Amino acid sequence: MVEIRKAQVSDARQCSEVLCSSIRELCSADHNDDEQLILKWIDNKTEENFRKWILDESTQFFVAEFEEKIRGVGAINLPDEVALNYVSPKFRYKGISRAILVVLENALIESGCCKGRLTSTITAHKFYQASGWADVKMMHSWPGLDAHVMEKKL
Repeated sequence: MVEIRKAQVSDARQCSEVLCSSIRELCSADHNDDEQLILKWIDNKTEENFRKWILDESTQFFVAEFEEKIRGVGAINLPDEVALNYVSPKFRYKGISRAILVVLENALIESGCCKGRLTSTITAHKFYQASGWADVKMMHSWPGLDAHVMEKKL
């Protein structure tokens, strides 16, 4: 069973590992296995940065534990943004991302948000659509990567 809880600074290493492996292994539709794009994408996903992000009061980080390890990571940026939602590649399609998304949406609602926003990868776009998020526009997040800007009434 998946357990979702607020992230702690001691989770930083595992959070970094989940994001980097998820980007590298699951987001081929976005980076087309271009090693330079992958390295650019994961460059700031360090243990040190995760420690800072977890301590940042304008951000709320959550981790999903399954089989006694962190298998998913999600975060919101207050007041209204789902900042990230990644799952460990071997645990994809086990409901972890969906469970994290519910927690993230509820955290936004609890903070007083009525309409959430996010920027989706190509890989996650259908997942967010199936979860009630609607496209606002397409954008280039940085050279080589396209993204869907999405919103949802909460």
